[in-house]
Amino acid sequence: MRAKKRFSYSVGNVLNDLSSHLIFSFLIIFLMKVVNLSASQAGMMVLIAQISDASISLISGYLGDNVNVPFLSNKMGRRKSWHLVATMLMAIGIPLLFNKCFFCDGRDKSWLPLIYYGFFSALIGGCYSMVEINHLAFATNVADKASEIALLTALK
Repeated sequence: MRAKKRFSYSVGNVLNDLSSHLIFSFLIIFLMKVVNLSASQAGMMVLIAQISDASISLISGYLGDNVNVPFLSNKMGRRKSWHLVATMLMAIGIPLLFNKCFFCDGRDKSWLPLIYYGFFSALIGGCYSMVEINHLAFATNVADKASEIALLTALK
């Protein structure tokens, strides 16, 4: 395997982990300081994201191995197509998560921001899981030998 492929695989995983840690670390500060949610409500949004991450992790490997994404899987393969779909959903969801709630008008409706931010927290958590699982599964596709898979795992 070429060094360029090894480097690309390693950098992709580092960027994936870095972005998730930054998002979920900054999310609590954003929700408490900008949106003015209480600490327990902000913690609940992170918990929703983590539950979504854990539940999607259970099925994302199956989807990447067995379910075709229409129009994409024929060109890119199953895992790359699921990776791309989840990345595109994250690219849409992250700006909406770190933005003002469009449906909240400032009146005394404390449940509406919770639903809005909870939905996007769940979306980002699930998409992160889909990206991560399918990225880690790339190692079995790009490596020819078990020793290369071990090397890619060590590099990540």
